[in-house]
Amino acid sequence: MRKRVAFYCLLVVAFVFITCKKPFDPTVQAQAKSYLVVEGLINTGNDSTIIKVSRTVNVPDSTRVKAETGAKVRVIDDAGNNYALTEADAGRYVVGPLSLSPNHKYSLNIITNSGTEYQSEMVEVKNAPPIDTIGYRVRNNGLEVNVTSHDPSKRTQYYRWEYNEDWQFHAKYHSFLIVKDDTVVHRTPEEDIYYCFNKAKSTNILIGSSVKLTSDIMSEAPISIIPKGSLKISMRYSVLVREYALSREAYLFYENLKKNTEQLGSIFDALPSEISGNIHNVNDPKEPVIGYILAGTYSQKRRYINKSELPGWEPEYPASCKEDSTRFVEPFSKPVEIYILSGLTLPTTEMKDFEENPEGVLIGYMRTDFICGDCTLTGTKKRPDFWKDN
Repeated sequence: MRKRVAFYCLLVVAFVFITCKKPFDPTVQAQAKSYLVVEGLINTGNDSTIIKVSRTVNVPDSTRVKAETGAKVRVIDDAGNNYALTEADAGRYVVGPLSLSPNHKYSLNIITNSGTEYQSEMVEVKNAPPIDTIGYRVRNNGLEVNVTSHDPSKRTQYYRWEYNEDWQFHAKYHSFLIVKDDTVVHRTPEEDIYYCFNKAKSTNILIGSSVKLTSDIMSEAPISIIPKGSLKISMRYSVLVREYALSREAYLFYENLKKNTEQLGSIFDALPSEISGNIHNVNDPKEPVIGYILAGTYSQKRRYINKSELPGWEPEYPASCKEDSTRFVEPFSKPVEIYILSGLTLPTTEMKDFEENPEGVLIGYMRTDFICGDCTLTGTKKRPDFWKDN
């Protein structure tokens, strides 16, 4: 009897606990101030210097980046020379090739539209060594893309990478047909929606160091994982890797930034720490400014990977993707009108009956969902300017 009473009491407690729970909607207090974010490299070689200036935004804001417009941005060297950048678009400041001397040190000066002045510390020129190879390895969870580089002079030791991805892919089903004026007709080549392109860029902080090695070599440093079944390897994939040479201080900055932005989330992770770069408010050195300005040149290399190089790799489409037959007339309904002429689904190929006519009598169409037959829903038909076929 006592066990039964205890059991009922336990049920009551559980019921009260479940029914009394309320949704937890934490209130995030808005930041009192947005901080300056500066990204870019003072390019001392034959390429343009591009500096992006923005502001941090509050957590509830829908805007990811708030461009800092109307600023005056200059490159200054230790001999007193300066080079002005112009605002190409919102928050993006550009100047053409400067061909600066590697014997000088350089700094970036920013005066915002409100009159606040920021300046980076003077930095020495560090040129990135050439990238040796871009390789890949098939892993259980996908395809690992890696980079190998070395510096025979042993003057680099600290590396950072960025990459741009482009890939050609195709829809699961080829829609050869299109509805025009309530009639199903064949698509022209210009109307084809089977082959498309897409692109992405690196978002994680990718750094490496050879300080603890006997040689200044970064061998097969992983830069990305393409998930197994990704449409990036549907046909042909391209990755363009840029490599930067860092100072020790810059490496520590990016290492700290990586810990704060990517590796936190459990009680065993390192506690967040202040991210201190080499850019400061001239009149208020205590104001946090996010960014680290370097001077020098970067190296880059492109690699293509074809699906044919990866036996067994099959792109994965939504599980709901399938083709259904749609006849002109079925008992109690007209499926072509219901599913195709109405725009509910996408016609793919013609269905013909060859029993009575060797040329075939049109009896309906195959159809699929738009997401399964229209690649423009997730990509673009515009071919990248640099793209090379096999």
